[in-house]
Amino acid sequence: MLELLAKLFRQVRTYMLSERFKRNQVYGQFAGHTTMVFDWEAEDIIIKGLTESGLGFEVISEERPAFSTQPSPPYRIVIDPVDGSTNIMRGITTAGVSLAVLPIDAPISPEQVQWALVGELFSGTIYQAERGSGALCNGERCHVSETTRLQDCLAGVNFDGRDLETLRKLIAVPPPLSKVRRTGSSALDIVYVASGAYDAYIDSGDVITAESFLASLSIVLEAGGIVSDQHGKSLRHITSLTEGFSLVAAGTRELHEAILARFQSQTGLAGWLARGQDSTETACLPHTKKHGVCHAGEIGRGGVSDIYILAITTSYYEEMAAREIVPIAHADNDGGAFVADGDQVLQGTRVTEAGVEAKVVRRHAYTFIAQQS
Repeated sequence: MLELLAKLFRQVRTYMLSERFKRNQVYGQFAGHTTMVFDWEAEDIIIKGLTESGLGFEVISEERPAFSTQPSPPYRIVIDPVDGSTNIMRGITTAGVSLAVLPIDAPISPEQVQWALVGELFSGTIYQAERGSGALCNGERCHVSETTRLQDCLAGVNFDGRDLETLRKLIAVPPPLSKVRRTGSSALDIVYVASGAYDAYIDSGDVITAESFLASLSIVLEAGGIVSDQHGKSLRHITSLTEGFSLVAAGTRELHEAILARFQSQTGLAGWLARGQDSTETACLPHTKKHGVCHAGEIGRGGVSDIYILAITTSYYEEMAAREIVPIAHADNDGGAFVADGDQVLQGTRVTEAGVEAKVVRRHAYTFIAQQS
């Protein structure tokens, strides 16, 4: 079977490198999806090869409705004839072919793929796997990387239409990912985890569809990788190529867990309140934009209706209503301590030209300055 898949890839590659190939011709619009002539012709090449093989396949593809090459086929194949079509249209020579074969009665999921191939159309590099037999890159055994920490991680990250807050957690919250890559072909970005070229691949927001990841993820699994959705759950079984998924693929369990923790982490003030501080440190807070100066007002159990809490960090601050975060027991506003729920929070608070300075003196102290408007 792997020989057949490799033959089909080589035929598509020959076409894409030939004079027949025209990158700007549109074949048609289908349910909001633009099919280029090269997409359709590449798929025709694959379908012709599958039919001539005589093996019998149910063919599932983005470009046309599912069909079978013969009655009662024993196999199902999920095809992406050209993953990276936008690259091709713009003259960027990065795109791949993705082919995943499963038994006809198996649920469609990366774990159930029996044979998989992802090929780079322009370099000719081939990634392959047979279930239970490991992964290959150009015929040589390949394996995921051993990176365990975010700050050492080179990750493929899909930014296309994804949630900006989630992406910010990955690249702007310390410690950020060490390096980030995006080729424009998700199939290739994912399969690079299998060879250790990438330490991880991250795709948030339930957007990516199965033809782009099924073969690649099965190869990552055979190479020793860890795969889940962004919540740490196994991917649900695939029933349609219109379903969106989130993905986290990593070379080690430690790195995978670190990425998931970053997805689930709270940022801003909520994150500081949840995490607390492990060590004594001094932080500086800019003056509140709303008030212009930092007030020391009455902050007690009585009916103060408009209290703001400003998170103390070295890089940013937020203001939120106090009662949404933590009840304030009392506060000593003469340069002493601020207190919340009976735990000493800050010592030596003072207003300076730069802002409010305070020393955090115990673990799990909620780092805030409380103010009355």
